[in-house]
Amino acid sequence: MIIPEGVFERETVYAQSPFFKQKIKISLIQKMVKDYQNLRVSDPDRARDETDWRVLNSWIQTLWPELEEPEKADIMLSYVEPDKLTGFYERREQQIEKFLDLMGTSDDEKAFFLRMDGKVEIPFRYSWVEGWSNLLGNVLTDMGVVMLISVLCRSSFAAILSALAVICVPGAVGEYLPAALQKIVDLIPLAGSSTDIFRTNVYHIFGRIIWSPWILITVPFVAGAACVPLCVRKWRKQSR
Repeated sequence: MIIPEGVFERETVYAQSPFFKQKIKISLIQKMVKDYQNLRVSDPDRARDETDWRVLNSWIQTLWPELEEPEKADIMLSYVEPDKLTGFYERREQQIEKFLDLMGTSDDEKAFFLRMDGKVEIPFRYSWVEGWSNLLGNVLTDMGVVMLISVLCRSSFAAILSALAVICVPGAVGEYLPAALQKIVDLIPLAGSSTDIFRTNVYHIFGRIIWSPWILITVPFVAGAACVPLCVRKWRKQSR
């Protein structure tokens, strides 16, 4: 199980934030930006470590690109005028349409995603998902595959080489493959990152459109679970 350092500490910090679990309205976004800018002046370390500045900055870059000032080397969050941040949900809908068009989705796939989007309750609530991302992407899959590699290899050196091959090769070659093959590579345990489950991809199975997270969670999870009894059986034979 691979969990980045500081994940649980950051979750505790965000849970203590006055914005945590609040409904996301434009007034809340403006206040978050103002508070970050003020904190960055008074205490830069706290602004870096105790705020969700990466996500907030990505929202601003995506939804208000016209406010970017290329001549400034700093992130947009540090200099954008909060009062100019208006129309959060309207701009989000526009960006979704634009993104789906850029991704080359078919009419059926686009309609599928827009129907999903229409079911999302608005306004959103400000929360924190990094922990879920890492847990869903790593727990049983990583453990099961690593156990299987270790039990099949007769030496530690072979186990390390095999693990590196399983981890590195699919990710290294995946980006050079056609889109259809890339989706198959994504299903290989330990390939890619835990954030793959949040991508807007679909799988076409038996004439049905299935949202990629269901497949990207289920297949590696089942693969990891299947490795466990194989490992136990092998260990029993070795211990006799």
